[in-house]
Amino acid sequence: MTELLTQGAIPSQGAVGMRDVSVAQSVDQRYAGWQRCFERLQLVYEKHQAREQTAFLYLIADGRGNPGIDNLLARVPELSYTSLWRDTAIQSYTDVAPYLIALDRHELVNERSLQHRLARRLWREASVPMLTWLWSPHDLESVASHYRRYAIYSIPNRQAYYLHFYDNRVLERLKRVWTEEEAQQFIAPCLEIGYCNRLMADITWENAHPPVLPAAEPLQLTDAQHQLLIDLAYTDKLTLQLRTTCGARLDHLTPSELYQLVCSQLERASAYRINDETALLNFVTCGVLISPAFDEHPVVRERLLAAARGDMSSVDALSGVTDDVWSAVQQETTNA
Repeated sequence: MTELLTQGAIPSQGAVGMRDVSVAQSVDQRYAGWQRCFERLQLVYEKHQAREQTAFLYLIADGRGNPGIDNLLARVPELSYTSLWRDTAIQSYTDVAPYLIALDRHELVNERSLQHRLARRLWREASVPMLTWLWSPHDLESVASHYRRYAIYSIPNRQAYYLHFYDNRVLERLKRVWTEEEAQQFIAPCLEIGYCNRLMADITWENAHPPVLPAAEPLQLTDAQHQLLIDLAYTDKLTLQLRTTCGARLDHLTPSELYQLVCSQLERASAYRINDETALLNFVTCGVLISPAFDEHPVVRERLLAAARGDMSSVDALSGVTDDVWSAVQQETTNA
């Protein structure tokens, strides 16, 4: 990691008191959030019932957000489920695999049933963007067979990549990459798909056509789609890198708060024509750990503008800022 991540001028943040409050609030939000989710599932079922549509409820749970999910599912008697990594080179990683789970509506409405407890536990404990609700008239294996082909995609040179579409942050990127026809192919077997995005907003994706099972063809993306998918993932990649490197110093920020902060810092960095990954990491780190407006300090701003003109590198522009200036930036933030 870069030098700026460990410079003494960067303060330690995330006091224990702030962290305890944040954790308590998160727990409360999860309990209230599950109740809203449960009520919404009942309303969706009633909607399809009123339309006289056969609608089975499925849940895709990304095991990476709930390690050990295979053991959890095995403890629910008569539960029907299957791995979406089946028949792939990574099918043996059952503890972190994505699973398609069939939920019985009558079991789900009984809060004492094991299926209700399972759904509630997954919702409360997993990373919420890693849960996806599907309503479909088709059976479990037919739906699973359709979505297994989205676990891997290839590009024109035949190079293949794993695609974690069951992480809804990735799904939202895919919806920006796909053509309208490709997006329709994805939702084809379903009446609708529901999930929470990274900001915990409820997203409903309804199928505008009668649900069908399309021909099973391997998923392919163009080179341009592949590159766009990589580009759209950069902010998440940088956010995870910061969370991993900075540890407790970022405990006071929720995942969505950190993501939005990184987005704003990348936007600021673009004003100085910073596009090198190391320089971007340095810039965003300063904005996250010192001050979101650190670049407005006259000394820092002048050095960044000099880098934008080509007088020095963007890395040198920040690494050459003295400790006194960083302290002044921090003090201005504290007094604001």
